[in-house]
Amino acid sequence: MVIEESLLVSFGADIIELKKTVYFFMRALYQSIYFQVKIGCVILTNNQQEGKEFIHSLHHSGECVGETFLFSDRLYAASAVAVFKCTMIRLERNKFHKLLTCDPAIT
Repeated sequence: MVIEESLLVSFGADIIELKKTVYFFMRALYQSIYFQVKIGCVILTNNQQEGKEFIHSLHHSGECVGETFLFSDRLYAASAVAVFKCTMIRLERNKFHKLLTCDPAIT
């Protein structure tokens, strides 16, 4: 799901800068924000008990990250971290749901 930046901003989204290796959501926490990569690259990952890292997916400019957790009350199953310095668009969960209600063509 990719949503136009101007539409996200019109519903209250803000733009944040992340430094390399900064986690912007963590496994086992509640999903409360829609994230979309504006510039950069992030990975969805899990650290395993043996100290190894399992990479689920890479997300590049224009892609969203972890949005499926916004449709349930389940906790994050993975963590997301910036691979490089990134610019992210973020929108609170309740505003995200309002956006989808107002513009169902997005889904």
